[in-house]
Amino acid sequence: MGLKEIWIPEVLIVLFLAIHIIRPQIKKLWFLEGLVWFPLIALGIAVGILLAYGIRPECIPILVFIVFLNLTNIRLFISSIKSQPVDPYYDKNIFITILFFMVLCILAVPLFLFSPKNYDSINKDAISEKIIKLSDDENNRDYFLKTYSTDQEMQDGMPALSADRPVIFIVPPDIGSAASIDLICRGLYEKGFSVITYSREGYDSPLTTESMTKHFSSFGRLFTYWKFFLQNSDQNTQNEQKTAMVKNRREDIEFLLPKLAEYIIDNDKFPLLLVGYGAGGSALAYISDNKNVIGVIAISDNEFNLQQGMLLQKRNFPVMYLVSGRALEFKDKNPYLTVFNKFYSDSGPAAIAAIESAGAFDYQDFSVTHPVYSFLFSGKKNVKKSKNPVNDTASLICNFASFLLERNGYKTLPRQEIDGSLFIESKGLPGLRLR
Repeated sequence: MGLKEIWIPEVLIVLFLAIHIIRPQIKKLWFLEGLVWFPLIALGIAVGILLAYGIRPECIPILVFIVFLNLTNIRLFISSIKSQPVDPYYDKNIFITILFFMVLCILAVPLFLFSPKNYDSINKDAISEKIIKLSDDENNRDYFLKTYSTDQEMQDGMPALSADRPVIFIVPPDIGSAASIDLICRGLYEKGFSVITYSREGYDSPLTTESMTKHFSSFGRLFTYWKFFLQNSDQNTQNEQKTAMVKNRREDIEFLLPKLAEYIIDNDKFPLLLVGYGAGGSALAYISDNKNVIGVIAISDNEFNLQQGMLLQKRNFPVMYLVSGRALEFKDKNPYLTVFNKFYSDSGPAAIAAIESAGAFDYQDFSVTHPVYSFLFSGKKNVKKSKNPVNDTASLICNFASFLLERNGYKTLPRQEIDGSLFIESKGLPGLRLR
């Protein structure tokens, strides 16, 4: 069952709960004793959704409501197990029924309003993904390199990369991993690029292995990530977490970048664009000089991910910082003010860009797969909203790459249209045009 079919178990949950709530008011249902288990079945389905699809914030309120209904139903469960007469009319008060039914309706609204959307902008069937396991024996780590290509571009089961398709290597987001940029990667492939990203076992979640088995991190680890993202921990703890996350991504990059050379045809003339999400954007600051790298894109969800990334300018790599549209709202305690101050004071070719309506998660697939994040973490207000943030993100990356390809004498790729309102400021990059 795909992500867009999640509405099927959601409908079953609402149906089972609705029957349980209205049962005391309908005499024909009084003697159907099996109905007493409907809340427990609904709880099982809700837990199944979390296990199969990961944490979905729109499901949390109704999950709490289900747990509450099951706690109030314990006496009936015990009676049913002991084959004792079940009293389904323990509360015939119609006002309680109406209240509970109204609560159910209210909680069902976000459940369906923020369900995954259909995405028809790319032909997913024409693009195959290949997952290759790479082991770092020295550090006892396993990586799963994910490539996008057609069957004709595979050579002995491995991607055969050539200058005909410039490569974009993407360091995945801290929240959502490579799974949360799948549509963007496919969009970039359709626009003429070979795309490679990865997941690291024990660190990234969700993770898909070479056998296409999906694994999720524990709820505790995910909670730690969210607490850090929302900046609910103390400053010292945050600084330690920042350092650790950047260090982890730096070690990933130092291990994986040399491996790309094994798949590259005509390595001396191969253009490579590096894209880093979150801590990965900061980690790219530490890459050693690489003759194939034509530039870097650092995509940030908050301030710390860009501060160290500004070091890239001193290495003379052209770098573009892609930030939330919220960064353009200069208010007190705006975390992006430091980024802009460093941009103005540091030397080197650089640009800062933003799709003005894009929030912190709109540069990933979440506007399609988890629309609630776009609602909770929106971009700048009162601007033209992007109708397709996923395609706009891929187009923005494509246009910056095309500019760098032309700048370095490579065959360029067609510029792509961007639907949303775009902010761009640059220096040391004459002729930069992103739309």
